[in-house]
Amino acid sequence: MRYDNYVFDLYGTLIDICTDEEQDELWNKSAIWLEKKGVLFEPETIRAMYHEIIERKRAGRKDVRYPEVSVKGVFDEICAGKLDEKELNEFAWYFRQESTLKLQLYNGVIELLEYIRNKGGKTILLSNAQACFTMPELMKLDLLKYLDHVFISSDYGVCKPDEKFWQIMIENTGIDPHRTVMIGNDYFSDISGARAFGVKGIYIHQDISPQNEPEFTCEAKIMDGNVRKIAEYL
Repeated sequence: MRYDNYVFDLYGTLIDICTDEEQDELWNKSAIWLEKKGVLFEPETIRAMYHEIIERKRAGRKDVRYPEVSVKGVFDEICAGKLDEKELNEFAWYFRQESTLKLQLYNGVIELLEYIRNKGGKTILLSNAQACFTMPELMKLDLLKYLDHVFISSDYGVCKPDEKFWQIMIENTGIDPHRTVMIGNDYFSDISGARAFGVKGIYIHQDISPQNEPEFTCEAKIMDGNVRKIAEYL
């Protein structure tokens, strides 16, 4: 194969997902769940606090260009420490499930990951995501066993395309960037971020990819969303 290391984005690349955190029913159910734990707020208050805390935490970070906020930390602040670690994880997963409208692997994902690993390649996940959401989803979709390394932005307080997130991944895996390719569905987050380290890029366009992407060049562009075509460029 042309590369030794294959860095994948997750949502919109391996997983087809649709979520809606603005639906009223989500916040109504969240308020009921929290009330049972002694956290008493109206649904709209929880929603407002959620967005305010995220914005405040992001604005307070000056050490990175693209900061990431831990949603679990946001929930902990809303609950003023009334939930223990186990309960926070349970609520985060409940919140995620209630806000998710669709969650499934794209056709051909497992075959692609198996192909890479059978050929001796290393598979790495580099995702802008929340570990309290993403780890249960990786387990639910039985995807973890096909990944050699997993890096989720909420664990590090920084997200793609920030060079610091890439540096963390490279230092912790010891990979050679020049023997590496990034595969993702977002030019700005995935392809442009990889270039700063000399990492090649394969772009795959999906329905949830950003619209009106700028003109750009990379190793390959798959515009019909067919994951199976990625193997042709490896």
